[in-house]
Amino acid sequence: MAFSQSISDGELYVRHTDGRSSNGREALDLDSLFSHLNEDDIPDKSVSDEVRMGHFHLYVSNLDETRHFYHDQLGFDNMGAASNFSMGMVSAGGYHHHIGYNTWQGEGAQPPPSDSLGLRYFTFNLPNAEELKRVADQLQKAEVSFERRTEGLFMRDPSKNGLLLTTADLAETYKQGFAGKDIDKEGL
Repeated sequence: MAFSQSISDGELYVRHTDGRSSNGREALDLDSLFSHLNEDDIPDKSVSDEVRMGHFHLYVSNLDETRHFYHDQLGFDNMGAASNFSMGMVSAGGYHHHIGYNTWQGEGAQPPPSDSLGLRYFTFNLPNAEELKRVADQLQKAEVSFERRTEGLFMRDPSKNGLLLTTADLAETYKQGFAGKDIDKEGL
C-alpha cells in the first residue's frame, strides 16, 4: 500500500494514494509479506547480528517523557508528534525518523515481563569513540542513569526499552572477544 502524509495544525494526517484516510495501523498483509520468502528461508530464526534497520517503532508508556529522553537528553532531532495517532518521532541528522514511538498499548502501559518474547535492547553505532564519550558526558550532565559496559553505554528509556550506544569498532572488538562462545544475554 502507498501512502501520503501531511501536517496541518501540528497534527499528522495520512492518506492512501486513492485518497482514503488512514490511521497508519492497517493490518499487515501477511500473504504479501510471506510471498518474499524463499523456500529455504527459516522464518522463526533469530535476526542476524549483521541486520541494520533504517528505523523502528517502540511501544512506550508516555509520549512526553519519551520525547524528553530521546530529544532533550540524548540529543535526537524531534521530528514531531501526532497526538491523533498517539505517536511521536525522533531522528539523527534530520531524517524523517529513526525511532517512532507510540502509546498504542495504552497510556501508562507497563513494560512486558522480562521473560517474554520481544525486543531486549537496540543498538546505535556512533561514529567514533570521541562521540561516545561526548554522549556519556551529556548523559551524566542530564543525570541519566546508564551503565558502562565492555560493548558500550547501556541504558533504559522511561518505558524500560533497552538502548546500547556503541561504535562500530567497539562492537566488532566485543563480538570477536566472544567468537564461538554462547553469550549470556539474560541481563540485557
